[in-house]
Amino acid sequence: MKGLDIRSLTYARKILRNHSYFSLINGYREPFLFKPRSGSFIRGSSLKEVYALYFFDKRLRDGLFPYLLEAEGLLKHRIVYQYLEARGSNGEYLYPKDAYLSLSGYDGTQKKNALKCIIGFHKKISEQLDQHGSVAHYLSTYSFVPLWVLKTKLTFGELWHFYQALPTSVRQGAARGFAVKDSELLLMMKIMAAGRNACAHKDRVYCLAHRYWMPNLGKRHPKIQAAVTKGLGKNNLFAVLMSLKPAIGTTEMKPLANLIEHELNELSKKLSSIPVSVILDKIGFPANWHDVLTAD
Repeated sequence: MKGLDIRSLTYARKILRNHSYFSLINGYREPFLFKPRSGSFIRGSSLKEVYALYFFDKRLRDGLFPYLLEAEGLLKHRIVYQYLEARGSNGEYLYPKDAYLSLSGYDGTQKKNALKCIIGFHKKISEQLDQHGSVAHYLSTYSFVPLWVLKTKLTFGELWHFYQALPTSVRQGAARGFAVKDSELLLMMKIMAAGRNACAHKDRVYCLAHRYWMPNLGKRHPKIQAAVTKGLGKNNLFAVLMSLKPAIGTTEMKPLANLIEHELNELSKKLSSIPVSVILDKIGFPANWHDVLTAD
């Protein structure tokens, strides 16, 4: 901890007794280093500042996670509903209630992905037999389990694979409910899954890095389009937040944005060796980030 101001040994012992050196110092020191991976802290950097960043990240993670779970639930409902309610020109249902367990219920060009989904569904049914009374009921009474019973058990990753394997018309119908294209929704789901996994595993989220770039969504979401056109939302937390906005809607997004703004203000009061703009850069926030996330 070369150059890190400890000041109070009592405080340091208390903090390091409750948090491991690796998770706290190694995990949150980077913004305070003189050079990346140098091991030398900027003059004036203190343990209290490092802990303040840790606490900010915790508050950010705890605040974001419920909204990602909400988005996950909305996506499950929309996608499964669109699939089960799809009808042909004669008004009849296109897919029987057990179609998700056969190749005929999927896009013909997605056979490999469809097979993975089918195998996964059979495994999930087997796993849920002793845990989920409705699974056993439907299996014993009707010899199959409706997809709407299993949908709550799907992970974000499983939902993404299922959506990708669905017929184009079903994917497009579900995506229209969020005012995006089906290819955009696929990518947004990957981005949200990266954020959800980071929150669930208590990883750092303020400096989250994933492999996906936010699509611009066109004129249907002008603020997001403008932000992405400027090069924002490249495999960072801001991409997660921009993906979340169409999924849960602007009204639901506003309290999350206000929470983040509040926590940033609290963090700013506790930083002296670096400006809060350093943290904003890590998140990927532009100056108008709040407007991008909350404007209709």
